[in-house]
Amino acid sequence: MKSARFLFLGALLALTFTAPAASSQESRVVRGRVRDAVSKLAVADAVVRQLGDVTNAVRSATDGRFALRLPTGAALIVARLGFAPDTVSVPTAVAALEIDLRAAPLTVDPVLVSAERSFGSASSFTIRQLDIALRPRESSQELLRLAPGLVIAQHAGGGKAEQIFFRGFDADHGTDVAIRVDGTPVNLVSHAHGQGYADLHFLMPEVIASADVRKGPFDARDGDFATAGAVDFRTRERVDGAVLSARGGTFETAHLVGLAPLGGDADHAGGYIAGSLHKTNGPFDAPQGYRRANAFAKWTAPVSSAQLVATASGFDSRWDASGQLPERAVQSGAVDRFGSLDPTEGGNTFRYDASIALRSRGDAAHQWEARAYAARYRLDLFSNFTFFAADSLHGDGIEQRDDRLLGGVQLRYGQATGIPGLPGHLDVGLESRFDAANVALYRQERRTRLGTTHDADIREAHSGLWLTQSLAITRQLRAELGVRADFFQFGVSDRAGADNSVSGPSRAVSLISPKLNLAFDLDDHTTLFADAGTGFHSNDARDVVAARAGEHVLPRAVSAEIGMRRSWTGGSLALSAWRLDLQSELVWSGDAGGTEASGRTSRVGADAEARVRLEPWLWAEADLSLAHGRFVDEPRGMDRVPLAPTLIASGGLVARGLGAFDGSLRVRHVSSRAANEDASVTALGHTVWETSAGWNWRHARAFATVDNLFNIRWNEAQFATTSRLRGESAAVTELHY
Repeated sequence: MKSARFLFLGALLALTFTAPAASSQESRVVRGRVRDAVSKLAVADAVVRQLGDVTNAVRSATDGRFALRLPTGAALIVARLGFAPDTVSVPTAVAALEIDLRAAPLTVDPVLVSAERSFGSASSFTIRQLDIALRPRESSQELLRLAPGLVIAQHAGGGKAEQIFFRGFDADHGTDVAIRVDGTPVNLVSHAHGQGYADLHFLMPEVIASADVRKGPFDARDGDFATAGAVDFRTRERVDGAVLSARGGTFETAHLVGLAPLGGDADHAGGYIAGSLHKTNGPFDAPQGYRRANAFAKWTAPVSSAQLVATASGFDSRWDASGQLPERAVQSGAVDRFGSLDPTEGGNTFRYDASIALRSRGDAAHQWEARAYAARYRLDLFSNFTFFAADSLHGDGIEQRDDRLLGGVQLRYGQATGIPGLPGHLDVGLESRFDAANVALYRQERRTRLGTTHDADIREAHSGLWLTQSLAITRQLRAELGVRADFFQFGVSDRAGADNSVSGPSRAVSLISPKLNLAFDLDDHTTLFADAGTGFHSNDARDVVAARAGEHVLPRAVSAEIGMRRSWTGGSLALSAWRLDLQSELVWSGDAGGTEASGRTSRVGADAEARVRLEPWLWAEADLSLAHGRFVDEPRGMDRVPLAPTLIASGGLVARGLGAFDGSLRVRHVSSRAANEDASVTALGHTVWETSAGWNWRHARAFATVDNLFNIRWNEAQFATTSRLRGESAAVTELHY
């Protein structure tokens, strides 16, 4: 099996580097820049393609620049969401084109949609700034809900990373969903609370320009954590002017944001700074006292023929939590739904990030980027899930502490190259990351430590090398061959002699993951997709070093998908069906300080996405995600995957371009699902409506939102937990929320 993998990699490398690029002698590379016709600011992500050939297309870079090889005499079509598309002739003698696009009422151009991800699945989607601007949020965690088929749940006072449900996975706080910001990974390996813990509260939603959503392990760029998919956020390059925003709401909620430009444009150094303050007490009887402060800065500068980009961010947060409640305690009247059995739960955390990158300009024949990043992070989390099940005197309170430094580098190179007669594009990337963390689990009562369960130093290094070669086989058929190699080095040492079971000699693990994506254009509006790929389920270093020989410490994930996407000027429709098999879903439980092992699983599902313009100013949208997951080796009736979502749906209406007014009405639904393997405990489904309305006047904007329009009751986060209340003679397993 290993030899076959290496043969695959070798063949792909040989195909890529020995085959000359196919190009016509009667062609030339056309360079230019796309700008806003009024502000003259750069327009990023504009689709620039050859007129009459949908396969020959590129997207403008963040500075608006592009480079595209065109046959002599060919013309260009340029399109971008929110702008009127333009057809541009290319004079023979021009050195570089300046293409000015004019703003237009919201439309979805067929070129734009089909080119969002040329070789991706039908279920892939790009969240653009327009979507983000219409949905003001207090944290970037909430922006994850914009990803089709993804829902989140908060269950620890607002400051803890949200629980993520995506494509049939209860991904905990990020175990199976890779999240990045400008290339910097958000997921934290071997975290004190849970593997892949992805706290996005450090990212201000006001600085986000767009986000790419990729479902399944089909993209070679995605490695660790990307079993169910990946979300890549990109921050804005510039802000048009100073912004001051203040928001207030129920439960003593307040949010203050400021952004200030520092000048500059695509050809001159500049950037912006941003900051925000947030507070809320939440709807709970014991106030949350949630406080958060954020800061962000970005600076770009031309350096010779390249561009320098530097960013820095920081945040600090603290909160109290009401904690999860057993159903029996609420039904008996011992506590209200918004009450608390241990009001000393909560925590505090901070994260500081810095990155610097040097990248090619948009008009370069070869696209490249080199990036380095570093982060300082800490979390102290106080919880009590089982109350008095283990300790009838002091209770079962725990403290989880994570204190770490992490850093890494990323290199990427791309150029137009194929094989004789088949034009294409080559992309190669290398990434390396190192985490040095102290993680600990303590017993505590009222935030006073009673003893140590685990206290360990973790050193984890991860390097990934990936390569993709896209080919235009015919005018209608495109293919992308990809391969990814991941290399891990795990090291764990016990600090206090608390538990040697999590210590052991360092261990190295590597694996190769091939990918194949096919796209077939039925016509100018409809594309069929077929994708296949392998990935892996992430794992905690403490479990890897303690595992026995032969155990799957990085369980293999194998997935396939077929689908279609149809787009037209009045909307888009995407359908897909998929399957994903995992060797194991073992999870390191930071709450218990041990591994929750499980066997093989198999998931099948279907996704649907639709966007339709009902009127020039009114859009309707709908997303549906179905999934069916089971343990393969367990008997029928004992084979449920706990908390795995089976049906997620969302939709709504968006009004935009109706004079000074804009607004939206949205609904999200999560169906009931099994909370444990035998489905004896059920996590109840819910349907929540929300609405927002805004009024724009000159340089000001006023808006209002209602997050629970019909004031329904629902359990946002739910678990099948065994707990014992004070005075009970025995522990009870039931729904906690």
